[in-house]
Amino acid sequence: MTRVIELVDNRVLGAVRFVDAILNLPVRDAVVITGIGPAADIRFWRNQSGLYVIASAPGLENHTAAFMAPPSTPAVGSLNFALTVEDRRGYYLSRQFAIRLPRNINPTAPDSIFLPIDVRLFPSPIAQVGSRWAVIRASVQRGGQGVGGALVRVERVSPAGVLGRGMTDERGEALIGIEGIPVTLWGDEETDEVVTFQVEARVQVMFDPAATGLPNPDSLETRSPSASQNVQLASGRIQTITLTIP
Repeated sequence: MTRVIELVDNRVLGAVRFVDAILNLPVRDAVVITGIGPAADIRFWRNQSGLYVIASAPGLENHTAAFMAPPSTPAVGSLNFALTVEDRRGYYLSRQFAIRLPRNINPTAPDSIFLPIDVRLFPSPIAQVGSRWAVIRASVQRGGQGVGGALVRVERVSPAGVLGRGMTDERGEALIGIEGIPVTLWGDEETDEVVTFQVEARVQVMFDPAATGLPNPDSLETRSPSASQNVQLASGRIQTITLTIP
């Protein structure tokens, strides 16, 4: 008996990595990706590292068979595909995201095919929180109703900088956890007093009233805040606030 071995090689188009928005660590559990419009024909496979490898995509059929020199057309990043991701356990909120293909073959480029496309996943309000996190449970309302699909961003007042982000569920509830705030500080040398460390921050809501379907928090990031409120953050402190959109 003669055994015939057929070797089939395919060039992949990139990979997507889902990252916990609070811990900034890869999400290891499986999620479901669905393409919107032309992206419905994108094919992924999940590898052992938890990356969702892009095996094929519309308009890039010739790229999957080109190894040494991929085709020059379409241009790098010229194809924009919209997709959604869903965690059926309910630990993370469903969201929309976009990827641009083809990726750059330059290994040092920020959009290199050798680097995964990171997509933040926002924990739902039922997610567990760390004992030393500064936690904000925000309720976003408009006209007496909860607002789903809003981005809630927490910014440090001084020095300025983003400390954390969250997203509201269909009830308008969001969970934002912030790591790294010191538990205590020592006072001056004379009193040797131990004081609680607090950070002054501003909670902002970005919302698009014209948006339909699942939200894309990356696009909401560029919008002006619809509402805001100042808070004092401290390690281990849980605060519940309500933000009302006019």
